[in-house]
Amino acid sequence: MNLQKAILFIFLVSVHGVYGQGLEISRLKIDHQNTPLGFDNHEPEFSWMLNASERGAMQSAYEIVVSEDEARLEKGSSWHSGKVPGSQTFGVRYAGRPLKSFTRYYWKVRAWNQEGNPSEWSDPSWFETSMMSPSDWKAQWISDQNSLPEKDEDFYIPTPGPLLRKEISLKKEVKKARLYIAGLGYSIAYINGQRVGDHMLDMPWTQFDKQVTYNTFDVTSMLVRGDNALGVMLGNGWYNPMPIKLFQRWNLRDYLTVGKPCLMAQLRITFVDGSTQTIVSDTSWKAGKGPILMNSVYLGETYDARLEQKGWQNPGYNDKHWQQVQTPVGPKGVLIARYIPPVRVTKILKPVKMTQRRRAFIFVILGKTLQAYRD
Repeated sequence: MNLQKAILFIFLVSVHGVYGQGLEISRLKIDHQNTPLGFDNHEPEFSWMLNASERGAMQSAYEIVVSEDEARLEKGSSWHSGKVPGSQTFGVRYAGRPLKSFTRYYWKVRAWNQEGNPSEWSDPSWFETSMMSPSDWKAQWISDQNSLPEKDEDFYIPTPGPLLRKEISLKKEVKKARLYIAGLGYSIAYINGQRVGDHMLDMPWTQFDKQVTYNTFDVTSMLVRGDNALGVMLGNGWYNPMPIKLFQRWNLRDYLTVGKPCLMAQLRITFVDGSTQTIVSDTSWKAGKGPILMNSVYLGETYDARLEQKGWQNPGYNDKHWQQVQTPVGPKGVLIARYIPPVRVTKILKPVKMTQRRRAFIFVILGKTLQAYRD
């Protein structure tokens, strides 16, 4: 019995030494993101967290493999770094084959300790590319047919925010679908009446004459075989701010890249048979008027529920009185995949008091000073 225990002890010690003093690799990230969906960096940077069961354990080398095929990941068909000496665990730049558009890549990493023993491979992670080339964009900037006011005071006249919609018919079973969308200043997208994503106040403020970010959403489960409807509600955001004069002197619009609210969207669908179909924002879309009469980053929002158009996000909606969209000159900034974390709802508050004044107005008191959104 003692001999058996001794053999088992020696075996465990040897295995412990072979696998890098219990080194474990976790928290794999690419460009500081966990599993980015919609990624357009040609030379992304990899990082990982190193954990050890013993004090003083260090990484002396690492190895990364990247592949489109998760089942054959260890072959590293897209990139096999080989064993690279060093303790670096972040900022490791991709140096493999050119990344292809609309492709999911899998990757994993292992490390060696200071004694030259390798760890086990990490669990696989992934990232999915979007438009790796400007030529991948087939969509156009679209908006309603309204023009921006010429006088500053006219910006304060209630003007319904635009609703944009398009219906499509799919004749095959959907395997995968991605919506790539940039809506300026703010936008909310719908498919078949369901809201896409949980982001608030999209899109983020960038210098629009240099960069415009777009979101990527997995909308596979939202599409059906047959008739479908795409809808987008636009707001002003930072792209069409009120002409507020800071310190009664500087007009905000004179110092920002501004324009009328507009949309660039591309829906890429992969069917079960391997074929693809792309739906883009173009002149085939239609524009209507929404219930938001005024919206401003600084002055808030005026919402008239009497102007709601029930079912406008659904297929079969009668939009014969809607206008055709127009294709305005959009911002000059380069479209890039979003890298800024989105704004999301973090807490839901119930009003402490509600008071109705006149027939159409209800005042809601929340008891706090905060940036909020009515549901």
